[in-house]
Amino acid sequence: AISTPRLYNTIASLSYTGDFRMDTGAEDPNKVRKLVHTPGMLDLWERTYQETLESLEKIGLLSVVEMTDGDKDDNATDETATANSSSMRALELDLCNYSTRKELMKNLPSKLQKYSEKVVGIPKPGIVNNDISENMVDDQSLTRGREILRQELANIVAPAARSQSIKGFFSAGVVKSWRY
Repeated sequence: AISTPRLYNTIASLSYTGDFRMDTGAEDPNKVRKLVHTPGMLDLWERTYQETLESLEKIGLLSVVEMTDGDKDDNATDETATANSSSMRALELDLCNYSTRKELMKNLPSKLQKYSEKVVGIPKPGIVNNDISENMVDDQSLTRGREILRQELANIVAPAARSQSIKGFFSAGVVKSWRY
């Protein structure tokens, strides 16, 4: 299971994938954490993604479950656990399942959907609960798919980040732009 705050951290961090300002220290290294964990922000994230998560739950791609203290996400922090009630929700889904991965790819922007075959991987026979499953994706496909998505997201974000920085240099000056 993945906690909803961890999901929202991942989504927020995607906005900075490929942004040179994060790599050079020109951007606040805590920006992603602040976007998710500032008081009131988890509720905003919940409201923003509630319809999408409910839709994915209705078609059986994931389950939204309530977490107990014993179920705490491995990457959860005390800040996450105490932020508000939404932090006690988690998503259960099987990213090794070929059908799940294929369906999730349909929800991505068309620029990313063109990599669907590489990201989803090829279904491989596997053993699940002592049954043969023709619908599983191997670990190598999972890793390769993750790398392809990250690289393609970086290719989308990088030009916009460069453009934003250049505009900032001209409108606010180099020193103010760097501080911002």
